[in-house]
Amino acid sequence: MRTQDGLDRRFYELCVLSELRSSLRSGDIWGQGSRQFKDFEEYLLLPQRFAAQRDQQELGLAVETDCDRFLEARLAVLERELAAVEKMAAANELPDASITSQGHLKITPPATLPGMSERTITISGLSKTFSITGWRIGYCICDARLAQTIGYFNDLVYVCAPAPLQAGVARGLMESS
Repeated sequence: MRTQDGLDRRFYELCVLSELRSSLRSGDIWGQGSRQFKDFEEYLLLPQRFAAQRDQQELGLAVETDCDRFLEARLAVLERELAAVEKMAAANELPDASITSQGHLKITPPATLPGMSERTITISGLSKTFSITGWRIGYCICDARLAQTIGYFNDLVYVCAPAPLQAGVARGLMESS
């Protein structure tokens, strides 16, 4: 950023705008009157209004506000769904899945189904696989036409793991297969 004449104004402005954009996106700063980058507090109900709506049970939430009733309802749904799966498994009618002779559930990977390989994106991490927590390294398996776009997005959103870590994981994958 420094030149013989002092600061390079263009680079300085670029850095300032980059930091401003990051701060706006994170909510650290906001623009008065902005619809997209307004103060977080403006999104919230006033405490008095929240209390009144809660007391009148008019919060307009899509979930039960009483924890015990919520858990009871979710448990009933879970039991109903598990019973349906158990019934289908007993009749060997689970779609794209089967029970092996040892009693294990075997699920057909979606990418192996007809017409699905080009529409399936498999994303996973290797931190737990190789007991290397903290490395934040993973992989994506997809159709080649999607790989470049996913790579561009990944570069914008994530900080890449250092090259030696990538090489180590690649070697671990080759040796484990």
